Amino acid sequence: MPQLIDLAQNRKLTIRVGARLYGLVIPPISETVYFAGFFDALSNSLRANRTANENRDSVLSVAISFIEMVAISAEGYSQQVAGEGWQGAVPFMHKEAYSNALFRTNVLDANSAPERSPDGGLIVRLESVWNAGGTGLMSRNRQLAHHFKKPSSKQRDEARRAYLEVRRIAGFSHRGAPNVLTPSQTLAARTLVRLYGNLILRVEGYAVGGEPLTENRGEIVRTMDTFHKVIAARSLFAWTAAQMKERRTA
Repeated sequence: MPQLIDLAQNRKLTIRVGARLYGLVIPPISETVYFAGFFDALSNSLRANRTANENRDSVLSVAISFIEMVAISAEGYSQQVAGEGWQGAVPFMHKEAYSNALFRTNVLDANSAPERSPDGGLIVRLESVWNAGGTGLMSRNRQLAHHFKKPSSKQRDEARRAYLEVRRIAGFSHRGAPNVLTPSQTLAARTLVRLYGNLILRVEGYAVGGEPLTENRGEIVRTMDTFHKVIAARSLFAWTAAQMKERRTA
């Protein structure tokens, strides 16, 4: 059974190149850092772009800059990857792989709507590559669940307005960026995080300092990884994206 994702502990992202194993150590990332270093930076870049290729390049560039900003140490490299500015000595292709690993969180079944819980709420199940296990290799945790209250009409409208705003961006492409996230998730991130905090009831598969994180809503909102909040809330309001697609093809 997969270990709980401990949101209060450092995690190690690893990649294998040939017979060698390399790693980056990442501390818990606060919501403030996520927005300043990734979501807001990427949003500004995407708003200036005109093509799908530019969007994909922006995602990669900002994700790599974010990795360089948050990583606190590296393992498996020569002595040159040390001291001030050591992040710049990590090969570019390695940083690309680390950035993909950092954001490798998805809905467990992308083709299914959120489950309905017995109490009338909704359940979103995620899978995530979070931390290197005892073998030093990354493994996928498929036991993550976010239990939400059923959104109100007002909250559904709020999510819909966020996505309609995405459509108003000149030259915006709705094509997703591989292995990271779609631009719409980035541009609507603040709304999704706020709705997550208003609607979350409990979670499964997470811990804080070794203690399971379940029904403490305040602790969930305070400690849950911001990217997991975005992906879970995005799935909760997946109907909005489908509705937008119908309008575009009507």
